[in-house]
Amino acid sequence: FLLERKFDDVLPNIDRISISLDHPSSQHDELRGIPGLFDRIVHTTRVIRARDPQKTILFICTLQQANVDPTTVRQLVDLMSSLGVLGVFNGLREEAASDAPDTKLDRFAASQAQLSEAFATLSLLKRSGAPILNSNTHLEMMRRGPPVTDAEPRAEQVLPNPSIAASTNTCADTGVRSRSTSSLISAHAPVRSNPSGRVAGR
Repeated sequence: FLLERKFDDVLPNIDRISISLDHPSSQHDELRGIPGLFDRIVHTTRVIRARDPQKTILFICTLQQANVDPTTVRQLVDLMSSLGVLGVFNGLREEAASDAPDTKLDRFAASQAQLSEAFATLSLLKRSGAPILNSNTHLEMMRRGPPVTDAEPRAEQVLPNPSIAASTNTCADTGVRSRSTSSLISAHAPVRSNPSGRVAGR
């Protein structure tokens, strides 16, 4: 990682780090097409945690056919717990990804039934204290799936990644745009001051 070579310049100047991780094993390498990526993610995360124990680290996971089964979901959460990071979970659905014909996403996209089981599992894990950043409201919305009506077929997009922008509240407890992602993270991360006097993690 470029980050690993730039630790001294980068780490003091950022509040949190987001890393995509779609499988708790080297199968992540196959999904991303980069050999050795999983081991590098785990190694770099451990180095960051050793250098800055208070740094907020997010693992962003897109649930799909390769990782949507409850066993793999639990293994992902266990890995996040062991590394001291927070997890954010999204879902890949074929009909929500593109309006273009023949996207061939059926090779990757999970069915709504699979996603429902996965998000139900995540909800139970979160209520048991697992480090999952999605709110209970967001997990329940993903479990239920998008509404379907006769006038509007199932084509609603999957809720966006709650870590993309602090101003977007797709995983806030209220289900409305009233709290930022930063405020959610602060509930999981200790408050600390940096040399600039700015409070990190807020």
